[in-house]
Amino acid sequence: MSEYANAVHSAYGTSPVRTAGRQRLYFELRLRLRADPGIDPSRASETFSVREAVEKFAQLIILGDPGSGKTTALQNTAGIYAREFANMRTKPGWASKIPVPIYVSLSDFALCAGDTPLTRVYALVRLSLARHSAAIGGPDLEEIFRHYRMCLLLDGYSEIGDEAASCFAAGMRDFLNRHSPAIVVVASRIQHFRANLPSSLGLGTASTLDVLELTYPDGIEEFVLIHLGQSLQSTRLARELRSRLPLRRMATNPLLLTLIIRVFQTDGKLPSSRGKLLERTAAALLERHSPEYRFEAADKCILLGYLAMSMKRAGLRLSIANAVSIIESATLQEAERASSFPFAYRPLDKSLTGAQLDAWALIVELKQQEMLIEDAGGITFWH
Repeated sequence: MSEYANAVHSAYGTSPVRTAGRQRLYFELRLRLRADPGIDPSRASETFSVREAVEKFAQLIILGDPGSGKTTALQNTAGIYAREFANMRTKPGWASKIPVPIYVSLSDFALCAGDTPLTRVYALVRLSLARHSAAIGGPDLEEIFRHYRMCLLLDGYSEIGDEAASCFAAGMRDFLNRHSPAIVVVASRIQHFRANLPSSLGLGTASTLDVLELTYPDGIEEFVLIHLGQSLQSTRLARELRSRLPLRRMATNPLLLTLIIRVFQTDGKLPSSRGKLLERTAAALLERHSPEYRFEAADKCILLGYLAMSMKRAGLRLSIANAVSIIESATLQEAERASSFPFAYRPLDKSLTGAQLDAWALIVELKQQEMLIEDAGGITFWH
């Protein structure tokens, strides 16, 4: 497993960022136990880093808004455990001390075939291992779970897709009945959490923790320094945030603060609202080198919306054939909408209609602009 651990550390190991004359690895999120009648009131205000929570509770559900940092936190945790696992191999009893991390993107579940929910979960775990140089068959996987302490980091429960959620839950219950990983972490958006989620996944004893927002000024300003360093830009951005309460409220979300930083770097100023910020971010991504591209940025934004809605139903990854079919169907729907309501909707460019439509060429452009990414499992959003 050493080659696998090195690959995981290479993929998710944190890169030092120079800030304020010291080395900072990454911004550390804080978690708080979700209020529950069974929790000791004295622990209600207790907070944890992700690593502290993992080691204290072993089985946990992490809940957060979109962009709150759940994925980054789980990947950082995988990278840290992988480095420690690789470094411990020369010490006595190393196999029982440091868990082997398996970072699993649950959006891949829709791509995993199997006769039963359990075989699909096995396929998902094998796929996650194979992505980091560990092609492992069924019998070997059983042996690994017997020999090593395993840490399953299951990211994106809300991205499985509504149609596959019950199948995944059944498969996880069977999987955990057969194996006892040392650590199981499930990350989900708050909106998809239900009180019975832990028991439905076979994690009846799991603790539920909420990701805390960035604090102001300390958390937000530290985050800005990590990205911009001690610079005139970081000073100007901090001044802008101090004087603009609506944007400061947005900046408590790590993803939105990252977008604020990127827009500020590009434009030298900040938009007036959240909607304007998201619009400016999408426009900036789609307008990069726009003269080199065949399709208009506004049209691509519309069609990306159709792909996003399909991913909501079927999972975060789509096969290329499915994506092409969705784009072709979307152009027909947009043409009908523009014909029925000419004053409310503008038609798509003629390059996206009829015989001239080349959906694959559109997908290629979106990949070149880093809006979509393709791997062995299909395509998904880059950001």
